Amino acid sequence: MIDYKNAGVDLALASRIPLLIKEILKEKGLKNKSIGDFSAVLKLDQEMYISLSSDGVGTKVFLAEKLNKFDTIGIDLAAMNVNDILCSGLKPVYFLDYIGFGQLTEKCFREIFTGIIDGCKEAEVDLVGGETAQMPELYHNRFDLAGFSMGIGEKADLFKQNLIKNKDLIVGIPSSGIHSNGFSLVNKLIKNEKLKPTTDLLTPTKIYVKEIKKLRKKITIKGLAHITGGGILENIKRIIPKNYSIKLYYNWKIPEVFKRIQASGVNKDEMFRVFNMGIGMAFIISKSQIKNLPTKYQIIGEVV
Repeated sequence: MIDYKNAGVDLALASRIPLLIKEILKEKGLKNKSIGDFSAVLKLDQEMYISLSSDGVGTKVFLAEKLNKFDTIGIDLAAMNVNDILCSGLKPVYFLDYIGFGQLTEKCFREIFTGIIDGCKEAEVDLVGGETAQMPELYHNRFDLAGFSMGIGEKADLFKQNLIKNKDLIVGIPSSGIHSNGFSLVNKLIKNEKLKPTTDLLTPTKIYVKEIKKLRKKITIKGLAHITGGGILENIKRIIPKNYSIKLYYNWKIPEVFKRIQASGVNKDEMFRVFNMGIGMAFIISKSQIKNLPTKYQIIGEVV
């Protein structure tokens, strides 16, 4: 069996990093209560707030290189950032990109950037700037993608996570596939010839902006979690008040792509620690909201 740590990623260390940052801030006499949240929420005045996020595509770019397919990872870049903004309750409005590379053909750059534009259009955000940096001594023949997004809205738009209580329900929204987490493990399995490098592994991260917008017109959402690194349990716990936990029913259908990865030599517990396992977003509602919940959504757990 292979796990994420064998592939070079220490999830335990990753979970400690926000605490370490808070410790250093405290040592320097500074405070930042947003560290560890999906995005930083800042108050502009009595009513207006902004939300800021920064994220990347990670080692999914290695698979794109291997398959010589670059037209979707730009969508991933926009998605990973705007989905984090959504978790604040504010609407994403702006996006900036960073492309660092050693050697990159014009064709490759065009495909990457076309994907970024497509992602921004789907997310209904404006691409307002960015940075392109050629550093061959650092990147050699590789490249890296990072993004930055901003959301804006009123105080009333913010999710009221402090109102989450016992017996509230957890509702899952399906993912489009692996999204953009766990690829160090995927790449390791491919390198060890345990998993075939197929294009479905590059299916871009789903952008939930329009879906959440429609949902909020029908139901009251208390909290929203983007299921990224750390899996479904850890990411939902990020929006739950400290005196509560969660109970998952594990009643949803696991997509075939995850079954294929597991069959390549990853145990079930590790799969749920690393991947979204078919749930890309999860939100919290009270039981009274069930009557308004569209039938296509599945209740996957509860707050306890």
